[in-house]
Amino acid sequence: MAGRWSALGKQLGIVAKEQGAQLVNQQAPKLVGKVRQSSMWDRALRAMGTPRQGPGVSVRPTSSAGVPSG
Repeated sequence: MAGRWSALGKQLGIVAKEQGAQLVNQQAPKLVGKVRQSSMWDRALRAMGTPRQGPGVSVRPTSSAGVPSG
């Protein structure tokens, strides 16, 4: 689902640049409203494909965590 919203958001941005924001708002009011309601953080996480994690939880995969050697 995140990939679909990301693609729709990208298309919305392209159309807004080419045709103007008012026309996009008339053509796709639900999508524009959904984009406005979601926070920037949620949109950024969806664009990266990263699941939301609570505070204090490392976001690095365990395979990339450095292990000190000897």
